[in-house]
Amino acid sequence: MHASKLAVLLIVACQAVALLAKPAKPRERLTIKVGFLMVKNDPFLRAMLGYVTTAPAVDIALRRIDKERLLDYVDWNITWLFPQCDEALTSGNTGDLLRDYEVDVIMGLPCAKTAVISGASATYFNIPLISYAATWADFSDKSRFPTFARTVGSVSQMARALIKFLNFFQWNQIAVLYTDDKERRKCYNINNELQDQNAATSGKSLQFNYIYSIVKNITDEAMNDFLDQVALKARIIIACFDNDVDKRRFMLLAHDKEMTNNQYLYIMPDYAPKENAATIWNSTTLINNISDERDNDAREAFRAAMIVEWNTLREDDLADFKTEIPKLMRLPPYNCTTDCNWPDAHYGSTYSPYMHDAMYLYARALNKTLQQDPKQYRNGTKMRENCEMTFTGVSGEVIITKDGERLPNIRFEGFDANGMREHFGLIRTSQDENAVQMLELNNPYTLESVWTSRGGQKPLSVPVCGYAGDNCPVSFMHQYFALVVSVSTIFALLLILVAVLIVYNFYGRIQRKRLENSLWQIDNYELVQIDTAQSISSSEQSVKTTSTTHSLPSLFRKQTAKNGRWKFCYRRKELVAVRKHNISLQFNHDDEAEFRAMRALIHDNVNQFHGLSHDVTGNLSVWKALPRGSLRDVLEKKTISLDWFFKFSLIRDIFEGIDFLHNSALRVHGRLTSKSCLINDRWQVKLSDYGLSCIRNVEKLPSKDMLWTAPELFDQQPFLKPTPASDIYSFGILCSELITETEAYGIQKFDQNMTDDDIVYRVVKGERPPFRPIMNLSQNSDINPAILSLIQDCWAQDVKDRPSAKTVRQVFKGMKLGKNVNLMDHILNVMEKYAGSLEQEVAERTKALIEEQKKSDILLYRMLPRQVADKLKAGQAVAPELFEQVTIMFSDIVSFTRLAGLSSPLQVVNMLNELCTIFDGIIDEHDAYKVETIGDGYLCVSGLPNRNGTAHVRQIADMCLAFQRNVRSFRIAHLPDEQVQLRIGINTGSVVAGVIGLTMPRYCLFGDSVNTASRMESHGKAGMIHITSATNDYLTADYETETRGEIIIKGKGVMETYWLLSKKLNFSERQKSAV
Repeated sequence: MHASKLAVLLIVACQAVALLAKPAKPRERLTIKVGFLMVKNDPFLRAMLGYVTTAPAVDIALRRIDKERLLDYVDWNITWLFPQCDEALTSGNTGDLLRDYEVDVIMGLPCAKTAVISGASATYFNIPLISYAATWADFSDKSRFPTFARTVGSVSQMARALIKFLNFFQWNQIAVLYTDDKERRKCYNINNELQDQNAATSGKSLQFNYIYSIVKNITDEAMNDFLDQVALKARIIIACFDNDVDKRRFMLLAHDKEMTNNQYLYIMPDYAPKENAATIWNSTTLINNISDERDNDAREAFRAAMIVEWNTLREDDLADFKTEIPKLMRLPPYNCTTDCNWPDAHYGSTYSPYMHDAMYLYARALNKTLQQDPKQYRNGTKMRENCEMTFTGVSGEVIITKDGERLPNIRFEGFDANGMREHFGLIRTSQDENAVQMLELNNPYTLESVWTSRGGQKPLSVPVCGYAGDNCPVSFMHQYFALVVSVSTIFALLLILVAVLIVYNFYGRIQRKRLENSLWQIDNYELVQIDTAQSISSSEQSVKTTSTTHSLPSLFRKQTAKNGRWKFCYRRKELVAVRKHNISLQFNHDDEAEFRAMRALIHDNVNQFHGLSHDVTGNLSVWKALPRGSLRDVLEKKTISLDWFFKFSLIRDIFEGIDFLHNSALRVHGRLTSKSCLINDRWQVKLSDYGLSCIRNVEKLPSKDMLWTAPELFDQQPFLKPTPASDIYSFGILCSELITETEAYGIQKFDQNMTDDDIVYRVVKGERPPFRPIMNLSQNSDINPAILSLIQDCWAQDVKDRPSAKTVRQVFKGMKLGKNVNLMDHILNVMEKYAGSLEQEVAERTKALIEEQKKSDILLYRMLPRQVADKLKAGQAVAPELFEQVTIMFSDIVSFTRLAGLSSPLQVVNMLNELCTIFDGIIDEHDAYKVETIGDGYLCVSGLPNRNGTAHVRQIADMCLAFQRNVRSFRIAHLPDEQVQLRIGINTGSVVAGVIGLTMPRYCLFGDSVNTASRMESHGKAGMIHITSATNDYLTADYETETRGEIIIKGKGVMETYWLLSKKLNFSERQKSAV
């Protein structure tokens, strides 16, 4: 299928080239006369190259020529003559074509012996001669046949390919069986050329032990006679037959004589695969759908055969082409009837693809010649030279040399156990005098795998015991049997003794190994996990060890709660930190030796490794738990001030731990981070998470854990193999964390918004200068400049530029910090100074807290009544309360929607803010409480939460009159021509007040009096104060009111309401007004 697609693509490419190379159209059309010499009714040659099964290939070629527009101005005149393979008829028909039909080219020439006659005539008249089936080697002699070209390879190429094939597999003793049909003489020519080519080879690489020919009648007796004779002369046999039926007969006879075993190989050369060649052993496909019930024997026999043939397209790829031929044969101009009813006429012939390619080759050569000289198209020599080209034909890739010879690739194939062909390889020819260039095996075949179907055994030119089986070499055992028995006995006794010693020694080593490994191997049942929730919630919980009591480390509480990488466990009443590795490994001897070395490490600055616990889900590493967590935890919590002395002490502890590990059996820490630096209760750093190289090599780390990794280690992916120099790099990054009191690269993360992946990428990238943490220190910093220079040396990009441990130690010795003062004494001094300033700081902060509390109370009292807010602050519940008499007011801005539509959102907010500021100032002047503001509306009440008798009515009345007076003088800044008007409604009655909600508590009113007040507002008029009769009853003495009469109120029915107009002035107020 792939070959078919490739062929289509190459055809398209050739079409494109042809289009580009198309000559300019001449003024007059040109008629090209083509004469064909063919075999028509020969029953033996009909299916192979007969007229009925081959001629329409010319029409298919012409269709392709027209499609590619190679010769748009050419008309074709085709003449078919049928000299069969008769020499006299061929001579006469060739003359007819040249004399009577005046053809421009002669094509066809299926038979070698008659093609010579046509070739001589074509040479005399210098007429192009192109054959699709003549394989005779003499046609390669251009001194005799200068106008001859062909689209099929020559027999000499097949002979050289056979020699190359035999030499490749180192076979030099050969037998040959060939048939001779006296017509095309394919096998006869192959044998003769094989002898000639071998004789011409230096040293005659092949020796022909037996050559046998069968002429015309191929009988079983003749083939049996050959098999009987060759059994004593050769095992590598070249068997050439003219048809596949005879090949199958021969292989069955060999099978019956048990001559198809792994000693024999039958090489069957052929030019082109026949129909159903893939199942040559199947009688149904060969003998007119008649089975001889010996297909299984034939399939088994052909496993001893190899086919050597032209590398044409497979029959599957040629199916469409060969199926079209009989269809075209029944159409004009052929109109075939009787001849097309033969059983072998239903499919294109074996050589029909070569006929197509011959016609297409001529058209391409004609096109080239017409471009060079339009008058030279009948010049046979010129046309033959212009046949030099490469194109994709129906027969496969067609390569034609300047001599008109096709350079074929020759394939060799075998049969598998199911009888299917296996394409083992190709023998490629070169353009250097058509010499065989090379032989190559197809992937995945090798010199050994070619013989898989034969038990993996390549047949030999001469069997080990000779052809008759009577020349076997005498075995060593037969000559020296007694000596062999004696030596074998002694050797067996020595072997037994050595085996006993080995077993004893091995058993002893196993026992010692078990004893040593028991120190670091921890069973799961030894680890008793502490309840995580209880550990986190109980700040007072402690764990007692054999000598000290420690609080639970915050590091492991956090990690256990977050992701479970670490968990807290008891082991033999000792608190340990357990890290889970989500990989399960089988440890080898080197791994176990490392674990034993880790278990034996003892140092003040190295954390104790307890061992490993292994289960099906992974491995657990067990370490001693330290109470203060990691260095990362200390830096994040900032629970203690870290001065230079403190930082240097921690840095020195880290270095001492690194130096110890570098001089231990481990030679390296490997994964040094601020999380692996644990701190005990005496503020001493202990390095943890070291070793475990077998786990570290396969355990993937997130980017945040690789910020301390040296850049050269990233080149070793997927396995990071740390070195002492990479530990020095990590030490430098650690020191920068301590100096800046931030996480690794913390300043870049904050200032440049960088992620861990970004940082790792820039470190690995190897920028100039290298990307490293920024250490911004204040001018008052007491950090020793020498340590800053040391840090920069430690994280140098080049490993050679980093200081050794000895250099680091010398730098530390040069820093005089007072040798007689240890870290604990320094911490106590710091704590005393801190305690002295703590009291003053507490007082200042308490004072600030009180001020902030006052501000909060003011804000709260504006949101809730004071007594309600006080109760809520005290944590007391505020019960709902009934108030018998209060006065409620609702107000609303008339036409607010219109005004908002004339304003931007910001202008609306500014307008409302100015109005609310005025209204809130008026409310503060009266004994009233603003319940809520809803958009442009106000809800106020008087008489609660502080009861004021009947004064609530007058307070609300005065407040509303003040609202109206101020609104009349209010002007909108961005709408100066607009007048703001209020609609106010007032009612007096009973309500229930209470606090609703917890997140944002609200003091709310409930009762029908609230609804009535809202109805007064909604049924009122712009610039008027609408009141109920209950309110009016309290106002008649001191206020001017006017009855509105009875109106229908929604939800209330008919009510008598009033307008509050103004307040009556008393004597003093009238005097002031008069003045």
